[in-house]
Formats: sequence, structure tokens, C-alpha cells
Amino acid sequence: MDELHSSVPQKICSAQKQADLSLRPLEDELQALTDRLEKIQAQLYAVLSGPSVDQTAVAELTSKVEKDLEARNSAIKNLKYNRCQISQARCAIQLKAARRACK
Repeated sequence: MDELHSSVPQKICSAQKQADLSLRPLEDELQALTDRLEKIQAQLYAVLSGPSVDQTAVAELTSKVEKDLEARNSAIKNLKYNRCQISQARCAIQLKAARRACK
């Protein structure tokens, strides 16, 4: 029983580290997507604020940016969903370990 009580915190810590390692690439990808989005928005603003803007070019650029934004938003939603799943798995592992420790 004592061995079980002493091993539970180690297992919880190990599970947390593993979950954090799983989340890090997702967080990095989310940050990269956010940075890219900001860059595209800045480019769009620069084009739209020009004195002699070709409206056809603006329409094409706007369409391209909208499609890109939709794809990025979809990727961000997927990353958030994956992050949520990992977090829920971590909580489930912790709860399971705590229940075992109490028995």
C-alpha cells in the first residue's frame, strides 16, 4: 500500500510531462499560424491603403486572404480540439491515479 501511495505522484508527474510534450508542438503551430495571419493582414492593409489601387487586384487579394483565413481558422479549431482532448486525457489519468491511491 505504501509503495502504491509513493508511486502515484510519480505517475501523475510523468503523465503531466507527457501531456505537456504533446501540447508543445500544437502550441508552436498555433503561434506560427497566428503570426502568418498577422503578416497577411498587414500586407492587405498596406495594399488597401495605397493611393491608386486596382480594384480587380484588391478583389483577388481579398478572396485569397479570405480563403487563407478560413483554412487557418479551421486549423486553429482543430488544434484547440486536440489540445482539449489531451487536457481531458490528462485529467482522467490524474483522477484515476488519485482513486487508486485512495483505495
